[in-house]
Amino acid sequence: MKLRDKSWFGIGVKEKMIGLMLAVVVCITGCGAGAQSDSSDAQKGEDEDGKVTVVWWNEYTDTELVEKIETYIIEPFEEAHPDITIDMQGKGDYDRVLQTALGTKNGPDLFATNGPAYSMQFAVDGLLEDLSGYEEQYDWSQVMDWALDSCRYQNKLYSIPVTTETCFLFYNKDMFEENGWVPPTTFDELMDLCDKMMEKDIMPFAFGAQEFKAANEWWTTLAWNYYAGRDNVAKALRGELAWNSEVMVKAIETLNDMWQKGYITNKQSHEITTTDALSLFGTQRAGMVGWATWLLKDLPKYCTDFDFDFVRWPTWNEEVENSMIVGLGSCLAINAQADQEKKDAAAEFLNYLLEDKDRAAEIAVNLSGEMWIPMVYDTETLPENADPKFVRALEEFNSIPEDAPGLSMWTFWPPKFETYIYENIERVYLEEITPQELLDEGQKIFEEEFAEGVVPQIPGR
Repeated sequence: MKLRDKSWFGIGVKEKMIGLMLAVVVCITGCGAGAQSDSSDAQKGEDEDGKVTVVWWNEYTDTELVEKIETYIIEPFEEAHPDITIDMQGKGDYDRVLQTALGTKNGPDLFATNGPAYSMQFAVDGLLEDLSGYEEQYDWSQVMDWALDSCRYQNKLYSIPVTTETCFLFYNKDMFEENGWVPPTTFDELMDLCDKMMEKDIMPFAFGAQEFKAANEWWTTLAWNYYAGRDNVAKALRGELAWNSEVMVKAIETLNDMWQKGYITNKQSHEITTTDALSLFGTQRAGMVGWATWLLKDLPKYCTDFDFDFVRWPTWNEEVENSMIVGLGSCLAINAQADQEKKDAAAEFLNYLLEDKDRAAEIAVNLSGEMWIPMVYDTETLPENADPKFVRALEEFNSIPEDAPGLSMWTFWPPKFETYIYENIERVYLEEITPQELLDEGQKIFEEEFAEGVVPQIPGR
């Protein structure tokens, strides 16, 4: 869908036409995974030179990031493990390509997923290797308990958390200083700030989900944690509070009210992409971005004429505790169909990422938070080239109490309920259904998944 002519936007939107053609090519050609014919080297596990090649799929297509992964992860690993080769392949239209390939048994040996909630359905369908034996073989105790536990299904470990995330309110620091604005500390202050920006024809929040509907869950995560409160979210995920209860519905009503007022991309978030949204912020047509810590690596590419900064989100309800949200943006899983030698080699690679906290810190720093393994890091001993903004993010994350972390949808929601919410919240925005109707149906879906036992383990109280 093309962008409507709006004076606030003034940018073109390129249609992304990858889709099924790319998925079909992947299905036909494969990429060396263990589900190919018996005559292939991939099926045999070992190459002609005696090495085991592990094909690793992810969605990393940015040249700079790919080069950093090669430099700081793959090359050192292969030097330490000369009998293993890591063949990293970044895929466009990643979700569609991955699901199609795994479904036809032509997938990779090792692959990234968009967090535990996304991985859960793969585990239910028997597509993921049980990593519990490798967990016993190696020492992964430095990984935070909540992070590993969220990757379990029926008490078995099916993926490894590799990118920690928490939500911040990012803002144009120069714009704020020029206008005498200060970052809000209460919801009333946030609403007042949004009104002041609108008076100057500045969009308060840049956001788009046209090509990636899952982005909608960033906002619903904020609404439930900061209006209903993390304790109520935890109760709902444990089946102790209905999702269509008054407080949970009111949270979505509050979010919808913000959208209807035009605070979020002038009521056009369903029609522009996430990239377009970042361009709006980078060209100073929007004053804030309410996303998560992955922006620490993305925003510098857009904010070339001004400095940006971030603060913790204020609560949307003065009666709830301000609990910083924890989440896992990506996990790594092993294909259950891969040859055993490839599984073992892939597990060795996972162990390389998890076994050494200093190495994990170096990777996180050099990748600007991408592949930030969830561990408690000593910020005083980080590499000298650490970005001060990333160090601050680490310090904030370290301060989150173990008994009361905020809960992100992409980490702790069961897969069908998660998908239902982010695919249908726009129907609320467009006044096709009410928040109550959204959650009446959502509660039914959640109850089914809760009975199936596919809700990840919920940390804290």
